[in-house]
Amino acid sequence: MDISKLIEYCKEFGVSLAGITAFSRVLRMLHLSYIVPTYDKYKYKIIENWLEKEYGDIISSFEAKANQCKISKDDPIYIFWWQGEKAMPSVVKACYRSIIQNAGEHVVELITEDNVKNFVQIPQGIYDGVKEGKISITHLSDVIRNGLLYQRGGIWMDATIYMTAPLPEIMYEYEYYTLKGAFEDWKWTTFFQASGRGIVLPGIVSCVFDEYIKEHTLFLTYLLQDCIIQLCYDKRPDVRYLIDKLPRSDKKIFQMNDKYLDEPYTEDLFTQIRKGSCMHKLSYKYHHEIIKDGKMTVWGKLLREGE
Repeated sequence: MDISKLIEYCKEFGVSLAGITAFSRVLRMLHLSYIVPTYDKYKYKIIENWLEKEYGDIISSFEAKANQCKISKDDPIYIFWWQGEKAMPSVVKACYRSIIQNAGEHVVELITEDNVKNFVQIPQGIYDGVKEGKISITHLSDVIRNGLLYQRGGIWMDATIYMTAPLPEIMYEYEYYTLKGAFEDWKWTTFFQASGRGIVLPGIVSCVFDEYIKEHTLFLTYLLQDCIIQLCYDKRPDVRYLIDKLPRSDKKIFQMNDKYLDEPYTEDLFTQIRKGSCMHKLSYKYHHEIIKDGKMTVWGKLLREGE
C-alpha cells in the first residue's frame, strides 16, 4: 500500500484500524510468512469487532423473506466477467465453457458491465467507486453476488472454476449451499455459493454492503465479505444453522491447481482428476508450463480449450 493510499484509509477508518490492516501487507513484503497467519487472525477479529459496532443492528434485526425455497435444478448459474467473454484470458474461457457443458438444466448467465443492471439492484455508489478506481472489480463482484443470490436466487461460481462433471445432487436438498471444508477448517467458500431466493445469509451480507457503501468509498480488507459472513455466523443462530448442517466437501477442488497443471497431459491423468471432484478452482494470475519434457501439460490443454 503506497503512502497516498494509506492516508486515504486513515482518513476514512482512523489511524489505528488503517494501520492494523496495512501492517499485514508489510509482513508479507518482508516475507515473514510464519507470522502472517497469526497476525491475520488478530486483524480479522479487529475488523469483525468494528463491523459489529457499525452494522450490528442491521445484522441482528434483519428478517428474511417469509417464502424461502430450496435451491432448484433450474436455478441460473451466474458467472461474472466485467469486461465480457471476449476479454477473458484463455483459461477463464476454458472454465466458462466447461461450466456451460456441465450445467444440465441450469441456464448460465454471464454478468458483465453491459448487462449487470438487468440482473441485480445495488447502490450506484459501488459503480462510481469502480470508475474512480477506489473499488476493485473483485469487491464489486462481492456486492453483486450477494445481491443476486438474495434478490433472485441461483448459483454463483467464480469464473475460474473448471467443471468436469455436473453439480452435486446433494446441493438441491438445501436452501443455502457452499463448499464447506474445502480447505483446512473453512466453513464456506465465497467463490461457490448457491441459494434459494430470499435466504437470510446473502440478504444480510447484501444489506451490510448497501450501508457500508453509503459511508465508505474504500474496502477495509480484501476479505471483507468473509468478515461479514463470520460475524453473521457468530451472531445469528439461523445463519449458523444454515452453514453447520451442510456436509463437508471434497478437498480435491484445489488438487488440479496445486498438483497437476504442470504435469504432462494424459487421458488417464485427466480421468483421475475428474474422479477427484466435479469442480476445480484455478487461477489465471500465475505462470504454468505449457510444454514439459516435450509433451503438452494439463495447463496447456486448458489453454487450448480456451482458444
